[in-house]
Amino acid sequence: MGYQRRAAIWVTLGVAAIGVVACKPAPDNPKPSAGKTSTGAESVTCPSHQWVKASNGVEVNYAHIFCGELNNKGRVVGFHSRPQGSDPSTVAKVRITQKPNKQGLYAGQWEWGGKQNENKFSTFYPDHCTPSQVINTIGYAARNQQDCPKSAPNWAWCGFNAPKQGDAAAYCQSADGTPFLIAGASSSRGGVNTAFPLR
Repeated sequence: MGYQRRAAIWVTLGVAAIGVVACKPAPDNPKPSAGKTSTGAESVTCPSHQWVKASNGVEVNYAHIFCGELNNKGRVVGFHSRPQGSDPSTVAKVRITQKPNKQGLYAGQWEWGGKQNENKFSTFYPDHCTPSQVINTIGYAARNQQDCPKSAPNWAWCGFNAPKQGDAAAYCQSADGTPFLIAGASSSRGGVNTAFPLR
């Protein structure tokens, strides 16, 4: 076999290997953030195409929850968490339409940075929750599903934000300490594609 042909095969194999690495399952317990801000709080990295695992192993679509995204129909979807009240670079503007309730849950309209003038309504987790806490809460809700209230979309499953006992600091807790319900939907690839608080 000639040198050029062997080189072409290795380049092809190298590309295949890179593809395999890019598509491997999420690591066991990743940090769904870029690191810490100057205040020590977890920061959010957007845009992102990353799926991350909650502490219980459930995979969650990070980009959908923290960045917002365009779906395969070109519609703006997602964006349900604003840690410390900060907006990612993918979001052009947020207008709060429902102020935080006693639990710290609120709602608003927002525009995706790449598709302005198309407003999307979202409910949001309390701003004091870190990205890791939100991911763990989504994983918990997905594994511990409850009946949905009538206010939930008919396509959603529902679950509470955290266990009644255990490490409360690992989960997104409400401002007043009471449990809240999350509505979510699974992805065809497996894992949770969307999960947002019901208020």
